Amino acid sequence: MLKISTKTRYAIRALVEMANDSKQLHLLDQLALHQNISRKYLENIFALLKKGSIVQSKVGKNGGFYLREKLETITLLRIYELMEGEVEVVSCRSRKRSCPRLSFCPVSPVWSEVSAQIKKTLASKSLKDLCEINRTEANCEESKPASKKRSA
Repeated sequence: MLKISTKTRYAIRALVEMANDSKQLHLLDQLALHQNISRKYLENIFALLKKGSIVQSKVGKNGGFYLREKLETITLLRIYELMEGEVEVVSCRSRKRSCPRLSFCPVSPVWSEVSAQIKKTLASKSLKDLCEINRTEANCEESKPASKKRSA
């Protein structure tokens, strides 16, 4: 069974929350609380997201994280590949573990096609799409924040 890791699912959940209020800076403590994710685990996820240029941090008293790009440019495929690496449904097709039987394997083209379809689907969905599923487009804005998100 192809599984999407917890790390990838949590990254997407946190990013969608940020997308729903993209004019604000987001504190990891608040994201962890709202998404019921360990802060330490979220720190590791955000280190990868920052390395992949999806989020940026602002340090200091009024610091936090914000999305670096427009919502429609941040695809699920990009997030997946940052968290997991390449999309392959079987390890024998992976660049890391190329199978010696790959060139004459009768089912290899099928696995390739399945992986390609998964990639196509993930590439076709952006944070903007996910944001719009549950919110109006007005709540999914793409500007850099001025202050950190405060809870009531």
